[in-house]
Amino acid sequence: LLGVDPFAEPPFREYLSRIEVDGRDENTFEALNAFIAAPNTALIAETLAARFGVEVGDSIRLRLASGQVDLRIIGVLRPDDAASAEALDSLVLTDIATAQELLGLDGTLTRIDLIVRDESLLPAIRALLPAGATLVTPRDQTSALGQMTAAFELNLQALSLLALVVGVFLIYNTVSFSVVQRRAMLGTLRALGATRGQIFALILSESLILGAFGTLIGLGLGVLFGRAAVGLVAQTISDLYFTVSVQRISVDAFTLVKGALIGVGASLGAALVPSIDAT
Repeated sequence: LLGVDPFAEPPFREYLSRIEVDGRDENTFEALNAFIAAPNTALIAETLAARFGVEVGDSIRLRLASGQVDLRIIGVLRPDDAASAEALDSLVLTDIATAQELLGLDGTLTRIDLIVRDESLLPAIRALLPAGATLVTPRDQTSALGQMTAAFELNLQALSLLALVVGVFLIYNTVSFSVVQRRAMLGTLRALGATRGQIFALILSESLILGAFGTLIGLGLGVLFGRAAVGLVAQTISDLYFTVSVQRISVDAFTLVKGALIGVGASLGAALVPSIDAT
């Protein structure tokens, strides 16, 4: 839920330039009359409206910290560019007064956008800010978001590495247990003339076949679980950092090949020591 000033917003963002009301595009002034004057009215993007089957005049129910509230949709936003469409995809827009009332923030603004043409004015603006308010430039914000995203990706990579280490340990234990169970059979093969290299190749080839089979299953399950989990990850980023919405999920061939090589390589690496012990 985002409260905006529809008359101050156009110089910053252009998504209010096309608003559909009753199946037709209206100019900003006509379409926003009810948005400003009527209580509990809202605007949503056409992608969000299509996803939930909402039309102009319908009411939607939001669950807020203070309870549930019904908002009447008085227009559908039709942004011209993909960036605006993606940004609006998960937002419900109301006027500032409505948002303040619903969120229990009467008389409070959480954000004010400024267009400063001369950066030399920034120190003077900072001096006017009340206690607790900060002045952040888009460049600083982009840098901070990049750092937070990189830290989040690093955490995910660390968890992936931990899962790989656990998998290698399990493979090592499984192959070692298999070798111990077949000591008598391996001894018989040696007595029949099998060389150490042949025994080594036998154990390693078994691990290769099972590892390749397990890797294929793992890749398939990884893609399925990844598609299911991406919504949770996006929600975490939205809750902790900034709002994101996932429009499309794709897995490129390089990622699959890399996963296959790592899976098979980890299987062979984990089976190497037990294969040597078997000889």
